[in-house]
Amino acid sequence: ASYLEVRDRPVEVDGLIRLPAYDNDRYSVWKQPNGQLLVSIRGTQLSGWDAASDAAIALGGPVQSIIVQELFDKLDREGIHYDVASHSLGTQFVQNGTHENADSIYLYSPASSPLMDADYLKEQANDESYTYFLNESDGVSEAYWHQMTDDYVNNHVYVAPYAYSPLQAHSVSQYYPDLESLTEEGDDGQM
Repeated sequence: ASYLEVRDRPVEVDGLIRLPAYDNDRYSVWKQPNGQLLVSIRGTQLSGWDAASDAAIALGGPVQSIIVQELFDKLDREGIHYDVASHSLGTQFVQNGTHENADSIYLYSPASSPLMDADYLKEQANDESYTYFLNESDGVSEAYWHQMTDDYVNNHVYVAPYAYSPLQAHSVSQYYPDLESLTEEGDDGQM
């Protein structure tokens, strides 16, 4: 639902209640049934800034988002604990930011490039504070996949079945088959 225009985002998705005061084009914040917040950060959409960020990643540079970091800083300053779920480009904003009060961090189809620094890739790919969702056939996540240890994969990674379609291999819907029915607009493979 965080991929939808702010005005089109549903109020509730599968027990999560959206907190519109936090909404912006890049993310949504949801109250989970247990009362904790969930920050949901979208990946690439058709925009010049997103295209430039994707190009920077492809060329080996990690990217950051000022607005995502400002949200993390605000929640941390206020002592609010939260979980984070991000997809694709959004994963870079999480991995290259600070989030002191984040309890669980879920990275879906994380953005990476074989041109990234090998030490950076290895460190990020095996960071025990992350739970990864990836598909070994996803070219966008492939650089991380190749740096993960077997032990790490066994304990911190949900691996989707091999997909021949690049879009399916990169989508969030491969992990949540009922995702389409959870939002009013349906699912185009994004979160």
